[in-house]
Amino acid sequence: MRKSCLLLLIICIAIIMSACGIKEEYPTETNEISAEKQVGYSVQFISLPENMALSTDQCSNEEKIYLSGLDLQNNPILSMYSHEEYTQIALPEDISYIHACCMKESGVAVLAGDYPTFWTSADDTARQNESKLFSLCILVFDDQGNLSEKINLSDEICNGTNWDSLLWDNHYYYLMSATDLLQVSEEGNLVNSMHLEGGCFISQAVTADTVVISLFDSSVDGGNDTVRIKKLSSAERFSFETIYTDDQLVLVGMGCNQTGNILVNLGERIVSLNTKYVEDSEIFNFHAAGMLHTGFPRLYSSPGGYLLANSNAKKLTQLVYGELSEKEELLLWLPWGDDAISEWIEGFNLTNTKYSVVVERVDISDEQSAEAVRAKIIEGFAPDLYFTGGEGGFGSFRGSSVFENLLPYLDNSEQVSREDLLTAVIDAASEDGGLYSIPIDFTMLTMSEQMNLLPQKEMSISELLSLPSVKNGTLTVFPPDMSKESLWYWLSSLYLFSNLNEEDGTCPFDTQEYKDLLICCNSGQNVHALDSTPSIFSFQQLPGIRRLIYLQTQYGDDIALFAGLGTAYSMEHSFAISNTSAHKDGAWEFIEYMLSADLSKQEFSWPVTVAGMNRLIDKACTAGLWFSDMNEYKTLSSSNAELLRDFFDQSSGAGMVGEHPALIQIMKEEAAKYFAGDKSVEETAAITQSRAQLYLAEQYG
Repeated sequence: MRKSCLLLLIICIAIIMSACGIKEEYPTETNEISAEKQVGYSVQFISLPENMALSTDQCSNEEKIYLSGLDLQNNPILSMYSHEEYTQIALPEDISYIHACCMKESGVAVLAGDYPTFWTSADDTARQNESKLFSLCILVFDDQGNLSEKINLSDEICNGTNWDSLLWDNHYYYLMSATDLLQVSEEGNLVNSMHLEGGCFISQAVTADTVVISLFDSSVDGGNDTVRIKKLSSAERFSFETIYTDDQLVLVGMGCNQTGNILVNLGERIVSLNTKYVEDSEIFNFHAAGMLHTGFPRLYSSPGGYLLANSNAKKLTQLVYGELSEKEELLLWLPWGDDAISEWIEGFNLTNTKYSVVVERVDISDEQSAEAVRAKIIEGFAPDLYFTGGEGGFGSFRGSSVFENLLPYLDNSEQVSREDLLTAVIDAASEDGGLYSIPIDFTMLTMSEQMNLLPQKEMSISELLSLPSVKNGTLTVFPPDMSKESLWYWLSSLYLFSNLNEEDGTCPFDTQEYKDLLICCNSGQNVHALDSTPSIFSFQQLPGIRRLIYLQTQYGDDIALFAGLGTAYSMEHSFAISNTSAHKDGAWEFIEYMLSADLSKQEFSWPVTVAGMNRLIDKACTAGLWFSDMNEYKTLSSSNAELLRDFFDQSSGAGMVGEHPALIQIMKEEAAKYFAGDKSVEETAAITQSRAQLYLAEQYG
């Protein structure tokens, strides 16, 4: 719930060009640093305790960090981090889940009890607790980790809500969820509450003298969209006064510094407010530091700087004050971003001692913006790295005119070689003897074959058309619910991947196989959404291992992937190096880093490395994946795992989605005449061959 609300508040900036080097305003933190050095905050990531898979919440003071979470079996854990060591705190046996934690005068308080109605498990799966009864309490521990108090909360609070944060101030606890804020007495009774019908709560914090909250509320001020920070003016009346407004909707978090001043996370940067609640200094710039993931709703003072807290975290994130290292900057042009890209950039910037990646958001979503970018490249303002993956990436800027050939880098790399990557995918991504864009992960479209419908294992299209069940209409070769145009688009694309020889510039069209595909596409395609006629072949968009396991649960071992008609790969995350970059070696180090990333938790893409694919398949066969609609884990069978490995071992018959648009257009135009009855199948194949041969001679001449 909170995540979806925050997405409404975050607005991506268009261009991020600044460098990280913010000078700290507070002189007490600069005493031991030479005035000649550039100082400021940098990010430090700390791994969770070994037995904690996910942290539900974190809080801290200047001495310690506390974090609650779940182990791999979804059991609750509470740990204290101090002097670079973790100490686990014992919990009562009746606790199943910890919602949130907060600092008290000496120690920590945690909001704990049953799993809420909706929660996220240790493997990042959305789960549901269907119980009608819930228990909830506040556990108070002293600074040694001893349980000093257990406060059972009143029944009206125990309603299955997933509470995002907990605060303690002046004899009251404050519980916040996406839509509710509760004031609770020391005895656990509900005193006051606030509910939002439109919008959501963002964060809450304790300043030097009172509680402040931030929220987006579309139901006030005539429906004007505004984010507000409000100060608790009376705890007894539960009344608040607005002290800060943000009509740009970029506020995603809040906290306070050591002096009690409010800190505001504006998505791109963290700023402090002065005593009049006006922005007076920038503490940290996320994007300048190469961080794209900035969704930290809770900010706390911590040892060495600030703790950036968020729900369902996989690591601790701190801002640590000190001397900033000087690195060469690698500029990455990025049309869009996601959590994976953010983690790769953050990890590289933290671990590489020579280079750091900075990001410029560049829109090429239409031809006008793309032409403007091409002009910028021609004028000599190209970046070091391009993001070429997915829709809207720079993948349309193909070839050596813009990108560096990466095959020599692969051959000279000590970290990764051609043999470490899936040959079929790399061959499909290559063009004109070079590899100009390298995928980190990919999705694919191929055919599946329903084996139980066939009298024998291998049959040609002609043989399938001759089957009595196909002739009488009780069975189809291809799905009957696809239009001729849609079916032919994919059949023609896959046919090219299987038959085009780019080395000699030839492709056979005047063949029986091609004619049979046309006949198949033209017969029986009376599209009807409710047509349940089974088909031998089906198109399978396979974004990852989850889809394959789902097919297994539906068809068992009766269905198999079939690459005989071709396979279309689509790069999910892929990158290219500019052929004009002054830092090509550094850009390649960034690509090497990404290729080493563990993608075994990716369920909606396939890793391009052989080792990554093996880890993914092994995990699917052992731990499996959680399917919420079935309320259980499902594993990949060993036979299907072997079929999958064999499938990726094939190095022919595959290409990249969007390749050869001119040839696809020729095939489409001539097929349309056949479908309309204007040409025979023989004439269609012959004319397609003639037109395609002229085009291929021009291209590969």
